[in-house]
Amino acid sequence: RMVADDTTFDVEQVRLEAGSLLDVGDLTDNRFEGPIFVPLDHIPQLADNERFHDVMIISSVLTSGQTLDLLPLGTVTTVDQRYVFDGDVTVQSTATLNLHEDVRVSINPNAIVTVDGVMDVDAADSITFVDAGAGNLTGIDVNGLLDLAHTQIIKASNGGGLTRIIVHIGGRLVADNTTFGVEEIEFEPGSLLG
Repeated sequence: RMVADDTTFDVEQVRLEAGSLLDVGDLTDNRFEGPIFVPLDHIPQLADNERFHDVMIISSVLTSGQTLDLLPLGTVTTVDQRYVFDGDVTVQSTATLNLHEDVRVSINPNAIVTVDGVMDVDAADSITFVDAGAGNLTGIDVNGLLDLAHTQIIKASNGGGLTRIIVHIGGRLVADNTTFGVEEIEFEPGSLLG
């Protein structure tokens, strides 16, 4: 368990592994100058801190029935703050992951976001798929609903890897006023568009 108040973390990284304990009020009024690595379920407990740079989302699961809102973090400033999917993340059936207005998101090489429930992206600043080279796959796999509105999907390339959104059988993609910059959007037979 980690507890800190009014502390500046100017270290290479702060890492809270899956299974670590973090309660409401454990981290308040802090400044994170480097990346903080957390599972999805720790993100709500970060809200009362002054500033962040990269909030690195490690491999984790948003379990069925849960809703998680990704909002810009920082009580003093949200400048330079972004969420980075650094490992595979699953949004289970009946779970909802909401990316809100002005949120910046990046998906690192070899990270896959699997949406079995709902991923609702409404006016996020951008979602950047990072390609680190040959043999890498970065993307979103949709078995549930991916709903994109007023969002820019960007590929940041170092060359050779694949960035994609794949909508599997029974999955659905809804997009409104969205720019797609990934290499591949694949609709399997039996998937839904709109």
